[in-house]
Amino acid sequence: MLEPFNTPTEYFFLTKRQHLETLDTEYFEALYTTKIDPWNFRDSTYEQSKYKRSIKALKGDCYRNCLELGCSIGIQTAMLSQISDQVLAIDISMTAINEAKASCSNLDNIEFKVADITKDFPAGMFDLITCCEIGYYLNPMDLSVLFKNIDEHLSPDGKLLLVHWTPFVPEYPLSGDEVHDNFAEKAKMLGGYEELSNERHDLYR
Repeated sequence: MLEPFNTPTEYFFLTKRQHLETLDTEYFEALYTTKIDPWNFRDSTYEQSKYKRSIKALKGDCYRNCLELGCSIGIQTAMLSQISDQVLAIDISMTAINEAKASCSNLDNIEFKVADITKDFPAGMFDLITCCEIGYYLNPMDLSVLFKNIDEHLSPDGKLLLVHWTPFVPEYPLSGDEVHDNFAEKAKMLGGYEELSNERHDLYR
């Protein structure tokens, strides 16, 4: 079976992206109505380990006003509420938000909101903004606008937490690496950013 490839010629096999446009509300509603925890956030050892490492990267600091972009069903939201006076948790899916509200019903410092952050970025200033596992759902133009909005709403002493899955996914407009590289370029252009932590693991950074 390998014989045709035993030649001086090097072969590359590429998978074409299925979506070049930002994934919309309909896409995520279909995911959550089919399975309320589509990525197994609650029980996955991988997800729990990633959450703990993400919180640890914040180095034990406490925050006044945290904005979580793409809160899903509220698993990381609950962790962020333990280090923040107030958390505003946003997701594009009403189904996900309803599940998050139920999951975090015992926590009184979280406000949940359904919003498409490409069209309706929340007002106010935040000393912690988390952008975890959502950047690759956006096309390059929408991602650039998102980073501009983050920059405008991040307080001067604030922190931005970026965490993304790095393997290629055909149905996503971007990869996790493209998201982080895009922000690194944007941060250089904007100025005022200092990289406090840069970790790469097997499946995310």
